[in-house]
Amino acid sequence: MQTKTIQKSSDLVRPDMTIGEAVSKYPQSAQIMLSYGLHCVGCHVNPYETIEQGAMGHGMTHQDINQMIIEINKNIKEEKLNPVKIVNISKQAAKRVLELAKKQKKIGFGLRVMVTEGGCAGYSYGMSL
Repeated sequence: MQTKTIQKSSDLVRPDMTIGEAVSKYPQSAQIMLSYGLHCVGCHVNPYETIEQGAMGHGMTHQDINQMIIEINKNIKEEKLNPVKIVNISKQAAKRVLELAKKQKKIGFGLRVMVTEGGCAGYSYGMSL
């Protein structure tokens, strides 16, 4: 039998928050969600789906969800999560990103740069709007 996710009023991030709301308020929490396999942080549905709904859709148990929420809140409170970094790109790269954004009809969207395990060198690199 699974135990329902426990939430406290002092929690900064709660299972009933939408993924989009949590990531918007605490962008660095996405790192922890991703480490638990909750890849919905980059999904177009994240403004509508709660953390609990997304996690359960990916096969997480209530215990897993509770542990993830505890870890997120602990790290936010202890300020252990890295602050969002500003990345500088060349004018030529910025021009190319803008061209891609226009082509994909995503003007005004943020640019996500990713590094994931895998690939020939041990890591794969990617980007999305």
